[in-house]
Amino acid sequence: MGSSYSGVQIAIDKFYYAEELVSGKILIDKSKINAIKNLIIRIRGQVSLEIEGESVQREFCIYESKLEEEDLVTIRNQTGVIEFELQLSNNLPPSVYYEQIKSRGGLQYQLEVELNPDGIFDLEILRKNLEIRQSMPKVKEFSLVKELKLESLFSNYGTLSMDVNVNEQQFHIGQTAEVTVFADNTLGQVDIDYITVEHVQEISIKPSHVWISEVQLINSQAITGVKAFQKYQSPIKVFLTITDPNHKLKPNLHLGFLKIQNYIRISTPFSIFQIDPKFPKIPIEICKLESKCLYQSVNMIDQVKLPKKFVLKPVVLKLDDLDKDFVEFKTLRDVKNLLNHVRK
Repeated sequence: MGSSYSGVQIAIDKFYYAEELVSGKILIDKSKINAIKNLIIRIRGQVSLEIEGESVQREFCIYESKLEEEDLVTIRNQTGVIEFELQLSNNLPPSVYYEQIKSRGGLQYQLEVELNPDGIFDLEILRKNLEIRQSMPKVKEFSLVKELKLESLFSNYGTLSMDVNVNEQQFHIGQTAEVTVFADNTLGQVDIDYITVEHVQEISIKPSHVWISEVQLINSQAITGVKAFQKYQSPIKVFLTITDPNHKLKPNLHLGFLKIQNYIRISTPFSIFQIDPKFPKIPIEICKLESKCLYQSVNMIDQVKLPKKFVLKPVVLKLDDLDKDFVEFKTLRDVKNLLNHVRK
């Protein structure tokens, strides 16, 4: 005994969020399976930061599901196996991937499986499997038009930049984001020199009353020689594959003292010729920003080494119903208590 927990905590090294299904199997001694009265599964997050030389930690629970005894009747069987399955799609914040942030603290998630809190039984876990299955949602198309006001330009060229907030439910490592840039040449001749698509991440912390931000580039892709491809009103496409070679990528997060936001930043240096004064605005449009792997399935099976014992809460039983293990434990505990009393 002597354990301070009534379940297990499983650190998850990689976590994908989106239409997630967590299923698990716990194999126990079948003679004790009826002692389980409820099962709680929760996912906790913990953020730790070094702020002005001091360590600051915050914990938050992002999902919890409790299965009562009547629910367990349908998912346990006589072979000593408890199976559970949870759909997490609407309960978790969108996220792609997280890595330990060694330079300024860490972000960590844990999956907790709790059986009958505050118990006195020891229950041996013979085998435990955890599987997370994911089906990625389709990303909707959208349009974003940025108009250039010619009267505000001091010359006939400039650079247009725009940031598109990334819902990481749509962008996963290994996927490709497709960006289509379209310049409406009917209002004047607009030549785009090249297009750069960048995945930018902004991390902001608030040590006291002021936000301090740091922007880092995750990866980028550029297409040059655009003028040769830009004929009439043909759209120009750039493909950006989401990678994380330096383990920088972290999920979108918004707490009271920490904010993380991902952006897709599109930059297009342009030149304007043959300006018609009747049309003071020339739009450059981002027609589409979508994921190419729309229906990718990810199977992540985590074989976790667990403690050999779970602690279960007391169960009201007659003395003659108590099994041999419990009687031996009770006798051993009484002997230890007696020895401690004698030593005093």
